[in-house]
Amino acid sequence: FIYLPFQAVHVPYQVPDGYKAAYNFTYDYSKGTADARNTFAGMLTALDEGVGNITRALEARGMLDETLIWFQTDNGAATPACGGNTGGQNWPLRGGKCTAWEGGLRGTAFASGAGIRPFSNGRVERSIMHTIDVLPTLLEALGGGVAPSELRLDGVSQWATIAHGAPGARDTVLLEADPYASPYSNVQPNFVCSGDQHATPYYALRQRQFKLILGDPGDDGGGVSLKGIANGWWCTGPPCPTSHNNSLSVGPVDGFPASSVMLFDVESDPSETTDLSAEYPE
Repeated sequence: FIYLPFQAVHVPYQVPDGYKAAYNFTYDYSKGTADARNTFAGMLTALDEGVGNITRALEARGMLDETLIWFQTDNGAATPACGGNTGGQNWPLRGGKCTAWEGGLRGTAFASGAGIRPFSNGRVERSIMHTIDVLPTLLEALGGGVAPSELRLDGVSQWATIAHGAPGARDTVLLEADPYASPYSNVQPNFVCSGDQHATPYYALRQRQFKLILGDPGDDGGGVSLKGIANGWWCTGPPCPTSHNNSLSVGPVDGFPASSVMLFDVESDPSETTDLSAEYPE
């Protein structure tokens, strides 16, 4: 068993020049963005090389065909509202790291190798899966069967879905629940509670194609420009349209009060542009 948490593409944002030499992003939507994007791409290239080194070593030892590879990220790309202008982008998803928008919550992942039925050209799985499902899924994949009920796990096994293309094992998942959030609440010396740095308490729930958001999902209380980034569509260049938050000078997206209720169909509207709460008040 190998657990290998790569530091890339997290801070510190640095990579040997040879890895980013192949990239030449030159757009100037905001100061420093082009080089940040080159560095980010170089870090991702180094990460890809590291994964390749592991798979080649497994193959050389005759172990690759008996190995299940599970790869995932923990959150969407950082933005100036949380994490900095680091060259990552979440387009066409809204928001980014530290937000309850899809750009913060919908992470990239893949599984490959032993136990997975061969699919022509691979397969994209669009059913709902949460990080809490990883433990019971791997337990079943490794021959441990379904986790016993006395463990009282919140997650469910998604192995049948991943390995054989069966329907997803869940249709509902709680994405966020932070009743203690308040502006800069966890920044010293004004520490007042243990919530995240949001303007209001906030919650997010996914049920089938619908996503319900209560409160402000992105405003970290960091001023008008950062509010616009946190609740907007931050992106650092093509293929993003220049009408979206490609720079700190783009007009802000207003924050949302604690009483805010929003509903999105994230299957047909993954960019979360159309609030359906008035259409489906129930």
